[in-house]
Amino acid sequence: MPEYPATLLSVHDGDTIKAQIYLGCQVSIEQTVRFSGLNAPELPTDAGKVALQFVNQWLAKYCNMSTFLIQTYVSDRKDNYGRLLGTILDPTGIHNLNADLLASGNAVVMKDILQK
Repeated sequence: MPEYPATLLSVHDGDTIKAQIYLGCQVSIEQTVRFSGLNAPELPTDAGKVALQFVNQWLAKYCNMSTFLIQTYVSDRKDNYGRLLGTILDPTGIHNLNADLLASGNAVVMKDILQK
């Protein structure tokens, strides 16, 4: 599975961020990334606010709210809203935000819906 270094631009909610993704050869893209394989509660709900707080704390702890890795399964496919599907890893590749969100109970398992 390809992994790309990325810089955090913003956190949208408990399962979506915006990132600058570095593709190599001094090429990068700004992309909205939907966390693959999970669904977090909607932001206006109390549970959604807790999930957002979890994501922010995780990124602060493992990535200093800055640099991380994005692992993609199907790099040229996006969800129905045009977002890249990916797994968020700390810079060492050891800690997995997607797995930690699920383990914490702040998200539930969901099959990814890809554009056809």
